[in-house]
Amino acid sequence: MDHAAVSPLTRDMVYGLSMRADDIMENGAANYADWKDDAIQTRLMYAQLLGSLPDEIAFVNSTAEGVNLVANGIEWHPGDNVVLTNVDYPANIYPWMNQQRHGVTIKWVEEREDGRIPVEDLAAAIDDHTRVVAISFVHFVNGYRNDLNAIGDVCRERGVFFFVDAIQGLGAIDLDVREMKISALAAHSRKWLLCPGGLGVLYVDRDVLKDLHVSNPGANSVVDAANFLDYQLTYRDSAQRFEPSSLNPIALSATRAMLAMFTGLGMGYIENRVVSLTDMLCNGLEKKGYTVRSPRRANEKSGIVTFSSDSDDIDAISAKLTDACVFHTKRYGMIRLSPHFYNTEKEVELVLNLL
Repeated sequence: MDHAAVSPLTRDMVYGLSMRADDIMENGAANYADWKDDAIQTRLMYAQLLGSLPDEIAFVNSTAEGVNLVANGIEWHPGDNVVLTNVDYPANIYPWMNQQRHGVTIKWVEEREDGRIPVEDLAAAIDDHTRVVAISFVHFVNGYRNDLNAIGDVCRERGVFFFVDAIQGLGAIDLDVREMKISALAAHSRKWLLCPGGLGVLYVDRDVLKDLHVSNPGANSVVDAANFLDYQLTYRDSAQRFEPSSLNPIALSATRAMLAMFTGLGMGYIENRVVSLTDMLCNGLEKKGYTVRSPRRANEKSGIVTFSSDSDDIDAISAKLTDACVFHTKRYGMIRLSPHFYNTEKEVELVLNLL
């Protein structure tokens, strides 16, 4: 129950991974056309999950790489500012702080004592010099789900670029980049999408695509990518301009297999399962006297449940869970559990009985 850290590998994913690895072992690049098909189908399914067009999707190696591509692609001016929160993961902080070398300032919005970051607090931080609001879909510590619809509305009204780090929500909670007016989004697939490391997604709205400088050009970034000695720096008219080189065929094959499962099941079903299991977990924890630190109003719920105890030693609780092979994260004096749709009510009961 630790998908917010690193997810276990499913049989379908391992099959997809091993199938492509065996193919390369036996045939080298003879089946390169199949690799290209994996890329096409994976791009299509990422677009389906996000509610975007396929040509708005680029593959990246990590969430941080996606954030950096966007942050380094903006034409900054001295006096510009970026609105960030004080509880986001560093992957969505340091790339923006790095722009301070261009005269950019950071405006910090602090989490309230109840673990929430109200939309009005973010809106109040925006001024005439704000270029970007960058925020997580779901916060990695307490699982608070930001109201992306409302934040997107504010950003659109104020003419501000809206960036989302979606790694702790994509694959667990449904989202639609169009409806939420998201300018760009990045996420790795190794958590809630149940994939191995090495392949993530970057979404860039077509309306802002050409406003972003390509900071990492390579052979694959250009229109005539196969004409290696004709050095024409004419970028692709799609987010693929941010893919500088060949993609990892093994990671692509595995990711394709998992995205087929997610799109087949549907994010509505998956979100309902995740919310149902975490509701059950929260109710049980509260009955046992633990303090649930995760905001749990209807539109705030995610797959992350964080709790603390006023009476029991957190280290001892963590040790007990570890001894029972209940995977979890212990951090900041709290325990974080993060079940996925395939976990069962009996498994939740097992965890509660251990506590």
